[in-house]
Amino acid sequence: MKKILFLTCTCLFFASAAMAACEAGTEITGKNGHVYCKSNNTMNWWSAATWCEAQGRHLASMEEMCPDTGSNNAWDGSTGSGKCANLNGVGSGEVLSSLAYGNSNFFYLNLSNGSVYNDHTRDFPRCAFCY
Repeated sequence: MKKILFLTCTCLFFASAAMAACEAGTEITGKNGHVYCKSNNTMNWWSAATWCEAQGRHLASMEEMCPDTGSNNAWDGSTGSGKCANLNGVGSGEVLSSLAYGNSNFFYLNLSNGSVYNDHTRDFPRCAFCY
């Protein structure tokens, strides 16, 4: 009986670890303590969504990337410098969000300064950013 319980617990541990992988990516911890997964390669918006799903995650929304953390305000819906306090200064590069802007653009942000942008089409490559 102990062996069955041990094997069950071991399987559950590895199954849960596999569900939230970050293969071919880098884990980034936000100021809220959440661990995100950033792809090591750039890709278009559709490929980024697929890549996140392969990691057992999803392409992060702006609300998931920039939540209200108590000491930091949530994203206010606008673009500009320092708009995402949760991810300001936690890494480098520009990362995609799941939030579309208009018919063909998307919101993305710069991890080094927390700036939010929406001026490129979904085909313009950026790193995937998974929640």
